[in-house]
Amino acid sequence: MQGGKQIQKKLEQHDLARKKQELERLLPNLNFSDRAVERYYELGPQVQSTLGRMNSGQKLEGNHEVPRTRPKLFSADAGAARVYYRREQGQSKLYIELIGDKNTQDADYKFLRQRAAAPGRGAAGAGG
Repeated sequence: MQGGKQIQKKLEQHDLARKKQELERLLPNLNFSDRAVERYYELGPQVQSTLGRMNSGQKLEGNHEVPRTRPKLFSADAGAARVYYRREQGQSKLYIELIGDKNTQDADYKFLRQRAAAPGRGAAGAGG
């Protein structure tokens, strides 16, 4: 039974990697954390146009800084959804850290602050 769970997990990781690669191919000026990819596929239609504008470098309405995060993260409104992102250090790309919605905003902020405070995290500490 344990082997079946390991196989399932490997299949899920492979599927996530494939989805991430596909998303980054469609939006070449954006990089995504694994968690952001998972939420994108849950909330897709709500965030597609915002991510498209971010990819093309357009100025976003409803943009604000997420307090007490380092590296500094920003939130972009995407209808009922929120896209949490930062500029990749030394690159023109944006890194999409998390995608959430109005109902998860408090939990999202808590997660982002904890992630930013984790040892070894920093402007160069991307990852999923």
